[in-house]
Amino acid sequence: RNNDKDEKSEEFLSFTISRNATVYVGYDSRATRLPGWLSGTYEPTAMKIGVSEGMRHFNVYQQDFSAGTISMGGNLASGAENVFSNYIVIIQSKISDHEIVDISKVAIYPDDSEMDSKLINNEIRSLQDNIKSVMLGDGQSLTIESSEGTKISKLEIKEKPSSSDIPSDDLEFTYGLVDLTIENVDINGSATVKLYLPEGSSPETYYKYGPTPDQPESHWYEFEYDGETGAQIDQNVITLHYVDGKRGEDNISEEDDKITVTNGGAVFRSSQAIAPEATTSINSDSDSGCFVQCLGYR
Repeated sequence: RNNDKDEKSEEFLSFTISRNATVYVGYDSRATRLPGWLSGTYEPTAMKIGVSEGMRHFNVYQQDFSAGTISMGGNLASGAENVFSNYIVIIQSKISDHEIVDISKVAIYPDDSEMDSKLINNEIRSLQDNIKSVMLGDGQSLTIESSEGTKISKLEIKEKPSSSDIPSDDLEFTYGLVDLTIENVDINGSATVKLYLPEGSSPETYYKYGPTPDQPESHWYEFEYDGETGAQIDQNVITLHYVDGKRGEDNISEEDDKITVTNGGAVFRSSQAIAPEATTSINSDSDSGCFVQCLGYR
């Protein structure tokens, strides 16, 4: 909390981006004058972020940045009355110079719309087609990111299977089973998918239920990395390697521009100490994701 209403020249917030990005700043609409760090280089837009508090909405400004550290100034410009320093930062990676971003679909609301500000962080999800997120229990989330240039067109997290439906009683699918479709893949091409499990998770392996080229009937198998397809695990991050029509994909007999996978999940052994169980099971065909950082200051 920063109650000083004078404009400050010293840095109030800084962060580092690893690649070129557009930064959107949602700023308190009650301000009678913008601070110099915002008015000097950020361009105003017609977009607004609706909230249900007194300011009713944040006006949105934008600026393009190259990879590096970005600094933002302190409080509101002098002259503002009865206003705290409120702003939200949204970071959109630039895949290409020709990318067109429409953030109106991710919780940018019409002027004076009502929305509990506590929901902003949950509602503003993703400005990229290849990153999705599913909320789990205890405020945790499971984030899924496919290769750049691809699109996750369908995502569903199903409840973990019962003990009678899995190959061994000591296998625990704590975070359920993942179904997803990845589009914009070259015919016979490859794609990677990264699963970011909650911090502290460290699964032992990854299992999949479905057909394989050598066994067309669906069956359980350990999706170990063989140099071409399979899962690589680094603590709470699982990197899944897929090739169109090969082991891991469901449609092994079809050649198209997408990869469809179902019934795959991170596996813990019953003896392992595991993170809290997921309580939210599905998120299908949504625009949610976790690339966005939302920061509110009062």
